[in-house]
Amino acid sequence: MQRPPQVPEEVPETVEQWLEGLALTDYVDNFHLNGIYCPLAAINLTKRDLQLMGVYMQGHRKKILLSLAALKESLFRQQ
Repeated sequence: MQRPPQVPEEVPETVEQWLEGLALTDYVDNFHLNGIYCPLAAINLTKRDLQLMGVYMQGHRKKILLSLAALKESLFRQQ
């Protein structure tokens, strides 16, 4: 059974901080090479976008997408 993503209190300022929290720091360079330095810049990425960026492992893509959904929820709650 899959757990819903945890909605963070604050949005991390950098991709490094965000991916560190997901234990996926191997992808920091992939995001930077695609001009993404802040998690908010990644908010609308899709599974296909992540594949094209070099996130080939399905589980890693899923973890990132679930985290992005939680970030969206956090932004919605702040409004």
